[in-house]
Amino acid sequence: MYRRERLLALFVLSWAWAGSSGCGPEADPPTGDATRAASGAGLAPRTLELVLQIEEDPDLLAAIKTRFEVRPRPLAFDPARFQEAVTAAFSNLEAELGEPGSAKERTTDFALAITGHSNGPVFWGAMGDSALLGQRPAAEEMIAWNYPVVLEEVARGFPRVAERVRAVVLLGCNAGREIYLDQWGGVAARQRQVFPKLIVAAGFNNSAPLGGPAGRFFRDALWTVRMNYRDGTPAQAARLLRVLVNQDYPYGAYKIFDAAGQGVYGAKAAVPAPQLAYDRRRTLMPQFWNYYRGRGVESDVRKRPWYPSASDGVLRDFYLAAHDYIDALASVGAVPSTMDLWYRDVGLAVRLFKEIQENWVRDHEVDLAALRQRYPLLPTSVRLGSMRRSELLAALKSLPASQTLPAPDALDRFADDLVCQLVRLDPKCLPPNYIHAPDAPH
Repeated sequence: MYRRERLLALFVLSWAWAGSSGCGPEADPPTGDATRAASGAGLAPRTLELVLQIEEDPDLLAAIKTRFEVRPRPLAFDPARFQEAVTAAFSNLEAELGEPGSAKERTTDFALAITGHSNGPVFWGAMGDSALLGQRPAAEEMIAWNYPVVLEEVARGFPRVAERVRAVVLLGCNAGREIYLDQWGGVAARQRQVFPKLIVAAGFNNSAPLGGPAGRFFRDALWTVRMNYRDGTPAQAARLLRVLVNQDYPYGAYKIFDAAGQGVYGAKAAVPAPQLAYDRRRTLMPQFWNYYRGRGVESDVRKRPWYPSASDGVLRDFYLAAHDYIDALASVGAVPSTMDLWYRDVGLAVRLFKEIQENWVRDHEVDLAALRQRYPLLPTSVRLGSMRRSELLAALKSLPASQTLPAPDALDRFADDLVCQLVRLDPKCLPPNYIHAPDAPH
């Protein structure tokens, strides 16, 4: 089953296909004539396996057997403990490499897989906004939600491990779009020396699978790289890319990098031309703005019966169109504007407005009651949590901004946050756990 922007866990894995020294089962090759006909071997034969979960996925764990594991539950809502656990896992991997320059080190490679809620450039998980994991964006405006860049910080402390990471597999919705894969292996990533010898980054340029299908995608991608990667020349990279794209994953996407961070991108679902993607987004723009401004279009938005807090139909279409346009720009070497990124991030928040609204009321009932003492016309928390967006915007429009007041206090600043989160749906204000529904199928 495929999912949207969520369902999570984080993994760092490595692999071996022969002589695994008991670290884990040897991976079976995927079926398919193209892969069976491939030759050559570009990855080291030994495996070390580490799975760091933000939210447990038993079917995925069954598909990828692990030797090292960090489970999420004892670490909930404690970013310091989470970073300590990731650091300990990297330390264990480094210890398994043996002495620097040893044969043991030379015959070991690592792969990184991240799975979870994703809007493309960022992953987040059930442990809440305090324990999110994702890659460092190229520019500040690329940050869709606030999160500590745990993974990169830890990797910098273990350069021997980071140097052996040859593949990154992003098992989150829309994370396989080219602009996001570049965050791991592109020129900027090479300059930061995050994973300086990365060969391939892979993911999905639409919905991502979970469980067994996610595990098979991970294994199939790595097997294909092992069987096809040789010297990193453009012709060889194009050959490898053709084999990867021909695998049977509807939204599978891949980028093959050379030593300088230049790469070749390909996806099962073709990236639209920039003008076509722009026109598609523009066609859907009126519906998006109508809902964002509370113009009473909620009744026109389809709901999925098993997930009533997420708006489907035109709002989902707009959100994906915003992604497509960013992806299309990347395909021709163009840089998205701040507004292009805003449409992507706020498009997600608009889709999931009911969930954001319900979670906000849950967390701020006491603060809202205090604010009502100052502004009696504000709705109660019960009323605020059940309002349509158009009603909510009307109810909150009279709140003054704190900068307009002569002596603003903490309550006034709370009112600013309320407007930022529920009226403007500003990604810089929204905690990622506000759009998390752990039991919702996708």
